[in-house]
Amino acid sequence: MEKLGLYIHIPFCISKCYYCDFYSIIDKKYIAPYINALCKDIEKYKNKAFTSIYIGGGSPSLLDTETITKLFNGLNKLNPLNIEEVTIEANPSQITAEKLACYLKLGINRISVGVQSFNTKILKNIGRIHTGEVAINAVKLAKSAGFKNIGVDLIYGLPGESILDVADDIKKAADLNIEHISAYSLMLEENTSLYDLVANKKINLPTDETVEEMYDMVNRELPAFGYNRYEVSNYAKKGCECKHNLLYWSDFPYIGAGCAAASFVDNIRYKNNCSVEEYIYKINRNFEVNIVEDRTKNEAIFEYIFLSLRKVIGLKKQDFQNKFDINFEKEFKSEIQELKKLNLLKENEDYIYLTPKGFKVSNMVFEKFIK
Repeated sequence: MEKLGLYIHIPFCISKCYYCDFYSIIDKKYIAPYINALCKDIEKYKNKAFTSIYIGGGSPSLLDTETITKLFNGLNKLNPLNIEEVTIEANPSQITAEKLACYLKLGINRISVGVQSFNTKILKNIGRIHTGEVAINAVKLAKSAGFKNIGVDLIYGLPGESILDVADDIKKAADLNIEHISAYSLMLEENTSLYDLVANKKINLPTDETVEEMYDMVNRELPAFGYNRYEVSNYAKKGCECKHNLLYWSDFPYIGAGCAAASFVDNIRYKNNCSVEEYIYKINRNFEVNIVEDRTKNEAIFEYIFLSLRKVIGLKKQDFQNKFDINFEKEFKSEIQELKKLNLLKENEDYIYLTPKGFKVSNMVFEKFIK
């Protein structure tokens, strides 16, 4: 049976982090009607055989136990037979023993903790509301509660951050003996507070050269601690790769429920381009919230290539042939040859994949396949 994922967007936060450009709001008055609308939206998928569920945000851990239980009462109407992994994102400052016990009782078997850094000063620089100590205690609390699959998110290249700070973050994460670590390079996005602070020279980011050194250190130290890289920014102990995220990178279908959520079904992309208020209004009146995103065949091919090459295993040639009825090696012969000469790309009988050098300049590699 083909894998199918369900993503549920919880767009509520206590405050907006300076670097974040995801859709979120801080007005709690919409939580109850939003959850009601979500449950109604999810009900139309009750005959789908999902293999993973991912609850992201925003800050899903902002929901109290009564509210998250209500959401799962809606989810319980889904076909439960094939669900292997249920993940919830959590803010360290919102993790409590009561919530963790509730999560486990509801069937959540994976928790992803948004640490970003264990350095309290750096956390303040990006508008995070927790401290390094709170982050460590939150992970320990999840372990003691009984979670067997815990991940943390880290960001490097943050304002005021040094290479030693990143090394300390990696060691502290590894010392917690968790199963999964994501380490992302900061993306400075327009329309964020951090973008304005940098543009107005009120805060400074590390130099490009320093960020490159941070990248090298991350990719040297995490494997040394037993975390194997399986995607551009994701590392896990053996067998603990995030099943849901692998759906995205492996061209499997998924459905997004909630405002600003995306879906990919029957090779068609959809996006719920609506605010919280609009989502509630439309769902309660049985209006459609999904908007089809037009893609040309060349755009679909490029997207397939760059998502596949994000994985360490790379792009499987036969899968590409089956999907597009195109021989990858013939279609992109000159591009492959050029990238192989530069030691950015390698191949074996079944796969084409990025080299360590290729991962370092992955965006440049991906651009070679745009037509």
